[in-house]
Amino acid sequence: MMPQQFDLLKASAITEIQEDLESVVSLYRDQAELAAIAAGAPLVTSLTDPVPANGSIELLQTGAGTQIHEVKIGAWVQIGWLGVPLFPTIAAMSQASGFVNGQTVDVEKGFNGKEEHFFAKLEGDAAALDANGTTIIDAEGMGVDPATRGRLISRRTEYASLVELGNDTRSFGDGVSVEAEGQRYETDASAPEGSFVPNSAVPPVKFRVLPTQTGALAYSAFAKPSTQTLDNTASLNYALEISQNEVVVPSGVWRVDGPIDVLDGKKLHLNQGANLKRFAEHSDSTDPVLRVLGVGSEAHGGQVETENAHPDGVLAAGHKDLVELRNAWWWKVTSMTLLGVKAAGNRGIKVVNADNSDAPIFANYFGSMSNIQVRGSDVGLELLEVANAHQFFDIQFWDLMTAAYRLRGAFENMFVGGFVHACDPGITCIQLLNRTTGPHDTVGNQFLGIGMEPATGTANEFICSIESNCSQNTIQAFGNCAGGFGTIANTNNYINASYGEFYTDASRAIITGSHRIDGAGYQRRGPNISKSKKGQLAENATTEVLEIEVGFGTSCVIASVDITMANSALGHTAVVSKKYALRRDADGVIQVSELSGDRAGTQAAYDFDWRINDDYRAFGRISTFNNGTGTLTDYSLEVTLTTLDENVPVDKLKII
Repeated sequence: MMPQQFDLLKASAITEIQEDLESVVSLYRDQAELAAIAAGAPLVTSLTDPVPANGSIELLQTGAGTQIHEVKIGAWVQIGWLGVPLFPTIAAMSQASGFVNGQTVDVEKGFNGKEEHFFAKLEGDAAALDANGTTIIDAEGMGVDPATRGRLISRRTEYASLVELGNDTRSFGDGVSVEAEGQRYETDASAPEGSFVPNSAVPPVKFRVLPTQTGALAYSAFAKPSTQTLDNTASLNYALEISQNEVVVPSGVWRVDGPIDVLDGKKLHLNQGANLKRFAEHSDSTDPVLRVLGVGSEAHGGQVETENAHPDGVLAAGHKDLVELRNAWWWKVTSMTLLGVKAAGNRGIKVVNADNSDAPIFANYFGSMSNIQVRGSDVGLELLEVANAHQFFDIQFWDLMTAAYRLRGAFENMFVGGFVHACDPGITCIQLLNRTTGPHDTVGNQFLGIGMEPATGTANEFICSIESNCSQNTIQAFGNCAGGFGTIANTNNYINASYGEFYTDASRAIITGSHRIDGAGYQRRGPNISKSKKGQLAENATTEVLEIEVGFGTSCVIASVDITMANSALGHTAVVSKKYALRRDADGVIQVSELSGDRAGTQAAYDFDWRINDDYRAFGRISTFNNGTGTLTDYSLEVTLTTLDENVPVDKLKII
């Protein structure tokens, strides 16, 4: 600080001290004069009538205290009070007279029905203070002219509401603490924009919010709910920044044009009826409305909403992007409704991990969400590469387009409960995708007790879709899954949709209920027959050995085919073991998918394939190729046919 600045500050401080001392001295001088005048005067319950001589003094006892009266020009005039008067109400005080400038006046039932202290300001700029009926009272009993009769000013620093605080016209020095709606404030002339509530003084006093004893902040300390007139982004982020524990947002619609960031160790609590909303009219931001980031951050309750596109989620958790330089552990979100826009590319929740390279540095692990409603998006919940060891409980979805759960390179996460309500036709409940970056595939995730209902009038929804490199995932969906279809390109997963018997294939996949495998669906298990056939086939020839009639709709047939081909003249032997799924789709076209296959021995000389007929029959056939010898090949066929439709009769499964 420069010497000149110090001298100016010192002079200003001395001036303020002198003014305060003069006020005190004036008050005590006036009170001392009154005490001297009252000395020896009689104490009465009613003033003497007829009126005695001018200059006579009497002390009149009243319910509010002892008044000092003097006869002036042949009439009694109240000239003051002996001691501190106590009035029953503020209204009674305002009608009283005889106050001395600066004296204390008490009200029995003032603020909150409790005793309240006022002081009389009858000189100077008293008339410039607008009476508000609470903290500044018009001293009506002191005269007819409002410009000269003065004001009675409350000494309290507690307010019934923020409205009352905002209407207060009193001036305060820096460092004065007040309280409103249970929230503490401190006057601070240097408080930055968005961090204070102003009152109605001229110039306004800045009341900077202070944490409660528990460290919590009431966001109402910074602003009021508004119908799109006020952007709360900066002030709410500031409240989170300075809070020692929790910021509480009361009921109301709070406009937020940018993202609200809950960072390390901070907690945001939205009371019932509180809505953080981004209006398209005021903001074109496509950032998440709410981001719960870092270590130990939490958000609870209320609603978070946007009218704009939200490709990175209405809510984002963990890291804000792929390069954020912080760890993100143990974040938590509970009991919240997320309302977005049902349009391609939008996400309800997006969990991003900056730790997505082959040399990870920062991690996003151990987060949790529970009791979340996601309404209106393309994808409900998306976890990207290396999102790991998170837990999600009872996440519910409405009005989605493509998928409820989408994992891409995320591993060892747990999802318990949850439900996909009516969404667009063809939606997939659980979509497990191959990674596009990072060191891990989508492996080891658990979905337990997930439910799904069909879109109105359709049966095209899929319970799961699993790409080729996704393995060791567990999916258990309960019985409300809509037709229950799924696409499985990798069978090293446990799938259970709570329908009928179970089916186990050679790759250790245990599949119960309705799924689609590589484009072919299967439903509940029905008849199972096995047949065998032996024969001979000439060189360079084809013969049909298997006929299957596939039913309409979602019927599916699994064909396990084992063929041994031997040509003794050439010394050739081949063993072909394959498994196929055959399904007639909604257009009446039979779709055939190879689920698994293995060949041993001389492979090039023999083959097995399918011919599809227009009458919903599929014919399996074996072929030999030209070997130039004209010899015969012996074949042995073992076929097991299983339908996952209980209504398909056995006689429709034929071996020629």
